[in-house]
Amino acid sequence: MTHSMTGGSVVAKSLVRSGVVLVLAMLTAGAAVAQSPLEQVEQLTRMGRTDEARAALLEWWDSGRDDASRRELQRGLWLRGRLTVDPVQAELDFQRLAVLYPSGQFTPDAVLRLAQAAWAMGNEEAARDHVAALQRDYPRSDARERAEAWLADAGPVPEPGDTPTRA
Repeated sequence: MTHSMTGGSVVAKSLVRSGVVLVLAMLTAGAAVAQSPLEQVEQLTRMGRTDEARAALLEWWDSGRDDASRRELQRGLWLRGRLTVDPVQAELDFQRLAVLYPSGQFTPDAVLRLAQAAWAMGNEEAARDHVAALQRDYPRSDARERAEAWLADAGPVPEPGDTPTRA
């Protein structure tokens, strides 16, 4: 009887050790993911620290982009388009997402941003074309639903003279 309890005790201790090792491995992996430069940019953005987020993104763009995966490049373009204060740069980045990564995770939202930018610049036809592209190319996306709701509530198109202009 003592032998089986000792064997059970050894098995229990082994399971506990395995569980501890697994938890430590998960925490280490989680820390590595949290350390990603683009995740850091996202976190700074969520915290409202946009100047720091822009600086971190610029550092990644200048030094880490060459080694980035296709997914990271898409995310970097998306973040740069969202964080820039230059509407022309934002539009270019969103166009790049749509053209270079048509099936990418961020593309439907980029097309929605293009529609909103066109509307803001007084180009109703282009805005409607972008919404139509969302309906055609991304019929199941949340961005399509948001675009339709936005377009229904967008109000009158601004006059072209009241909007940012391209250089």
